[in-house]
Amino acid sequence: MSIVDLSTSHTSIRGYQERYFRQPVNVDRELRKTGDLYKDRDPDMQAIVNRINQLRLTAGEVAHLVYETSNHRFDIHHSTLENWISGKTRKPRNEYLRWVGLALGMERRWVKIDN
Repeated sequence: MSIVDLSTSHTSIRGYQERYFRQPVNVDRELRKTGDLYKDRDPDMQAIVNRINQLRLTAGEVAHLVYETSNHRFDIHHSTLENWISGKTRKPRNEYLRWVGLALGMERRWVKIDN
């Protein structure tokens, strides 16, 4: 058996700490409140978030509206909506956008563009 000298090994305690105990990136609070964390967010989601803020609804209230609007067929968790509002979500699922929009009285349309 050989004894390994830790002072000459390629892995050090400091490198281990830097790799696994990094501090989280501090994001400005104002950006978190307005939902502008990502600049390339889905425009449909941004319109829905603006509507939620305009109506002054909580994420739980919106989740309940979605559940009632879909006749108990679709359920979205309130934490998903909180992530939309806080700006953590960039590209939400299409079905979530559809049902939340319907619950808020919005409709999505596809329009043919004439060339």
